Amino acid sequence: MEIVARYGSLIFRCWSVKLGTRYQVDFIDFFEGTDKEFIEKYRIKYPNYSFQIFMDKRKPLSRSVRKSITEYIKTPEFLQRNRDYNLTKLLG
Repeated sequence: MEIVARYGSLIFRCWSVKLGTRYQVDFIDFFEGTDKEFIEKYRIKYPNYSFQIFMDKRKPLSRSVRKSITEYIKTPEFLQRNRDYNLTKLLG
């Protein structure tokens, strides 16, 4: 199962490693906009993926995907990327 997930302003691509119990996570981009804009923008790039959004009633983020994303967010390479983005946004 392949998923494009929105977790706050972060967009991730997730795919199943072992029958839905664990997901491989790849950071795509930072996105500031509505959920509708998110789906419209990424539906073109990822037409065969399902879309899940954290704290959404219609397309909720599953627990296993959320757990994999929160583990990925704690990695040093993501923390550095997030720090760089926040500095650029603050200075720009």
